[in-house]
Amino acid sequence: MLGASSKRATYTLFYYRYNSLVLFVHDAGPLSEDVRTTLLQGTGAICFASPEDQAKHPCFVLAPQFARVLTDADSDQAIALFELMEQLCSDYSIDRDRLYNTGQSMGGMFALSTNIARPDLFAASYLVACQWDTTAFYKFAQKPMWIVVAEGDPVAYRISGIRDWLFEQRRSSQADSQ
Repeated sequence: MLGASSKRATYTLFYYRYNSLVLFVHDAGPLSEDVRTTLLQGTGAICFASPEDQAKHPCFVLAPQFARVLTDADSDQAIALFELMEQLCSDYSIDRDRLYNTGQSMGGMFALSTNIARPDLFAASYLVACQWDTTAFYKFAQKPMWIVVAEGDPVAYRISGIRDWLFEQRRSSQADSQ
């Protein structure tokens, strides 16, 4: 495990001799300057780095730590993170076609924002308890995506309606290609 700070991105990197990378962005609860905070506030980052998960799905796990809210893929924090990811891909020969993103709440919103702004960056996404304007989802409708929300969360639950829309987009795309 490597805890470090690039010129603008503070992060923990679980590194392995494998060529894929999972980016986990925490929610707004652990906003802090302390790089350990995202590792201590739940298991979002560390579950992918567990020996059990690594035995089944070996990968690098990047867990940045943010002190300010991050939802915009065009922000200075996001740009620093994308520069860091590019550097890690170069330094460790990570396959740029095997980048995956996940996050909860704020982290999920950042993942959605990134998928909209950079639809070719990630191969797939796993989003937990987040929300976003679903009208822009068409930009990445063909990407594998898992969205988990609680029915009792009235704000995030509206995103689950996108499931039917994504299914329809994929079905019509498959029909067009035949």
